[in-house]
Amino acid sequence: ITIKIPGGKMKKLIVTIIFLSVAAFLYPKSDNWREKMDIHKKLKFIQTNDMVEMEYNLDDKYAIPRNLIFKKGIKNKIKMFSARDSAKQFLFENRDLYKMKNPWQEMEFYSESIDEKNNHHIKLQQKYKNIPVWGHQKIVHLNDKNEIISANGTYLPDITINPVINISKQQAVNIVRGTVPQTSVLINENCGAYILDMNDFDTNRHDIFSAWQINFYDKEKWDNWYYYV
Repeated sequence: ITIKIPGGKMKKLIVTIIFLSVAAFLYPKSDNWREKMDIHKKLKFIQTNDMVEMEYNLDDKYAIPRNLIFKKGIKNKIKMFSARDSAKQFLFENRDLYKMKNPWQEMEFYSESIDEKNNHHIKLQQKYKNIPVWGHQKIVHLNDKNEIISANGTYLPDITINPVINISKQQAVNIVRGTVPQTSVLINENCGAYILDMNDFDTNRHDIFSAWQINFYDKEKWDNWYYYV
């Protein structure tokens, strides 16, 4: 495409575009950028005032810590006697960092493992109105003194949707059954309601909704499929 502009104006236009591009690069204005700066400040404050040495990285989308690694184990302000409670209490005391409202209610115990050094690894599943949020879990790692040594995982903040699904689970099963081979069998224990963030599947989408997870296994082809209806 050729655009003709009277003499002299083309140079002014080019200079203006370059200036705005450089300004946007040096001074980003997105809310996400500001949120990241706020989190960096909060973590720096913790490091300086609480004398805590840590390494961390942030979730690019939500500007919350994805990984926190403490060079020395840290204790919760309120002492807990089990690793499970200590993990939840750690999230509660740092709920502003994770943009959580009440981790005691929205982070449900999922599993616990203990390694050869007697470190405990507590996995917590995020739930919204008692429905699990697909793919969003936090794992808190504690040493044999019940001190937090690291935490990792993802969390989906600011869910506001109505989680009611307009069809029944059986209706969802019937819809999927009509699309799978006849040799497929339903794995009922893997079926249930979930909250889904479509950005986890397609970075161009940003919608959040609830759906039935339906699992069929084709015993002849060894295909294992999860459908969301």
